[in-house]
Amino acid sequence: MTFNGVGARYIRITAKDSWGSQYWGLSEVVFIEADGGEIETVENINAETVIGQYPQLPIFANVAYKNQSQGMKAVKWDSIDPSILNKEGEYSISGKIIDTEVNVTCTLKVNKMESTVNKKNLSRLINIVIGKEEIAYST
Repeated sequence: MTFNGVGARYIRITAKDSWGSQYWGLSEVVFIEADGGEIETVENINAETVIGQYPQLPIFANVAYKNQSQGMKAVKWDSIDPSILNKEGEYSISGKIIDTEVNVTCTLKVNKMESTVNKKNLSRLINIVIGKEEIAYST
């Protein structure tokens, strides 16, 4: 299901109204994405963090089904070895699509934290906080 070119996983519509003493209208309608069947591929997932900071891994993965449809499925990630968060580098984090045996891998990039505060990065931080600039995330 798409609206203005944007894919929708689910939609909730709630509408209430009355006319005099009579009540009419929708209370709630929920559309849920149908299961596409057997998963053929899972899109690559990437995440970043800084040294010493536990990463925020995505809870959903984009999947392609054998029937050529696409969807999103919830992921359960394996535990992350805390020692990898102590040094800069790229690491693979494993997981599975919930209720399946389909494996998922996230490439986690651990970066050094910039400790230098200068006018440019302070200005960018302020713009992010006040909503004038957005942070791009890669999944």
